[in-house]
Amino acid sequence: MNASQRQQCIDIIDLVETKLLEQGARSVKRDSQNFYTGSQCALRGANGMKCAIGWLVPDDVYTSDLETVEDPVLELIATGEYEKCFGEQFYEKTEILQELQHVHDHVDPSRWAKEFKRIRKEML
Repeated sequence: MNASQRQQCIDIIDLVETKLLEQGARSVKRDSQNFYTGSQCALRGANGMKCAIGWLVPDDVYTSDLETVEDPVLELIATGEYEKCFGEQFYEKTEILQELQHVHDHVDPSRWAKEFKRIRKEML
């Protein structure tokens, strides 16, 4: 990864970390009765909440179809929308995006700050 690519990754981590720590909770999906389930993460959820990737996907790219795929980053690559959301595509950035999403989806919010430090240390 060159210096410019590294800076792109730092900027993404900084933005996602700031937004998720301000939010303080996971963004979750609604069930069929329009209740928030609390168990399935969502790119866009209740009260303006977003997941790690959700903070990076602009309104003109977001569709509810993204909520139904297993890996929204790979879906955005497949649909040609990746660069609109994340800029230049390169392997290390894609890995970092997937790791940020993993933190949102699987790590207790009380441990998010520690996980962002780990990501910086291990992946940059």
